[in-house]
Amino acid sequence: RAIGTVVGGVLGLVVWYIGSGHGKGNPYGLAAIMAVALTILMWARIFTSPAFLQATIMAGATYILVVGYSFEDT
Repeated sequence: RAIGTVVGGVLGLVVWYIGSGHGKGNPYGLAAIMAVALTILMWARIFTSPAFLQATIMAGATYILVVGYSFEDT
């Protein structure tokens, strides 16, 4: 679960940087890159081993929290 949290945090920061970069950014660009990252997370949730279930769910939750808070904070 700890590794999933770190992976989700890093993924959230990367997506935020790509979607918004410097300043407020473009909400449409952020939505587009979020769709790509959510596709990757859903693929991991469906096709990885059940041993990674908790880590995958934690990564997705942390990812959404990081991007959501970053969008609300700017």
